[in-house]
Amino acid sequence: MFPHLTVRETMYYTARLRMPRGTTYDEKIARADEVMQVLGLSDCKDTRIGSAFFKGISGGERKRTSIGIELITNPRVLFLDEPTSGLDAFTAFHIMETIRDLARGGRSVVCTIHQPRETIFELFDKLLLLTKGRISYYGPRNEIGQFMTSAGHGCPANSTMADFLLDVMTVDTRSK
Repeated sequence: MFPHLTVRETMYYTARLRMPRGTTYDEKIARADEVMQVLGLSDCKDTRIGSAFFKGISGGERKRTSIGIELITNPRVLFLDEPTSGLDAFTAFHIMETIRDLARGGRSVVCTIHQPRETIFELFDKLLLLTKGRISYYGPRNEIGQFMTSAGHGCPANSTMADFLLDVMTVDTRSK
C-alpha cells in the first residue's frame, strides 16, 4: 500500500486496476465503497495509510484495508497469512469476526494463525493442525476435543482448548 494515499484512494485505485475490463467506472467505485463498508473502514476512508515516518491509519485498519484490497475482485477463495499478527487482542478478535462473517457469506477462507487466543479459536469452523510440517488433525473445530481424548490427550479442566493444543502440538526438541 502506498503510504501517501488514503484508504479510499487505495481501494478505488485497486478497483480500477484489478476489476475486469468490462466493469464500468461507477461499478468499480461502488464495489470499493461496498468493501470499505463491510470491513468497517468508513470512518477512516479519508485517512492516509501512513508509514514508519508519518502517522496514518491504525494497525487494525491497515489489516482490514489489506484484506479489502483482496476482496475488491470478489474472490471465491480468500487466503490470509497471519491476519492477526502484530495486533492487540481486541483488534485481532474483531478482524477474525469480520473474516468469519465473510466465510459465512459463502466465501471459502483459508487462514493461518499461530497461537490464537480462545475467543479467536472459537470462530473457526474447521482446523488443519500441523506439527513439524505434518498434518496432526483436520476436521471440525468442535470435534477436536473428542479426537484428542481418543488419542490419549484429554484437555485438562483448567486449560482452554487453544492453549492445550499449543502445548500438545508443540514439539519439545530438548529431549527425545
